[in-house]
Amino acid sequence: MQCVSVDLWRFSGICINGHEVVTHDFPDFEYGRMVIRTTDPNDLAFIDGFADPIFNEVADVVKELVIAAGRKNWYGHCFRQVFGIACDPAPSGKQYSLTERVRCPVCGSTELVRYGPGEPPKGETIELPFVTYTAWQELGLEEKRERLRQALQNVGCL
Repeated sequence: MQCVSVDLWRFSGICINGHEVVTHDFPDFEYGRMVIRTTDPNDLAFIDGFADPIFNEVADVVKELVIAAGRKNWYGHCFRQVFGIACDPAPSGKQYSLTERVRCPVCGSTELVRYGPGEPPKGETIELPFVTYTAWQELGLEEKRERLRQALQNVGCL
C-alpha cells in the first residue's frame, strides 16, 4: 500500500466515558486534502481531492444525480455520505467514509465531551496510506452510476 507523509494537526479530547482520544487531521481551513476514516479509530487514509480522478468522477456522478432529483443544494452533503462506496476497504477490512466521526479507541464512542487541537495547535508529520479504488475501477460506468444511485437513495438523498 502506497503511503505519503502528511503534515497534520494533533487533536485530542475525552470521550463521554472518560477515555482519552487522540487523532490527527487537517485544520478546519484545509481545502481539498482530507483524512478519511472507518469505524476503527486506527484506520486513517489520505485523499487529495484536487488530484484524485476517482474522487472527481464520483463527485461528477453524484452532482448529476442529485441535481436531476431536484436537490441541488444537497450535493455536498450527499457526496460526503456516499463517497466511501468507491474506496477499497481499509487494512482492517472496514469501509472508509468521509462522514465517519472520531471514535474513542477504548469504548468506540463518538460522543466527545472535549475535543480539539491543542493550544497552540501541534503539527505532526504522519505516514498515511492513499485511498485505493481497485474494485471500483473494474466496474463499468453504468454499474458505478447504479451503485451511487442506490447509495444516494439509501441515505435519503434521492
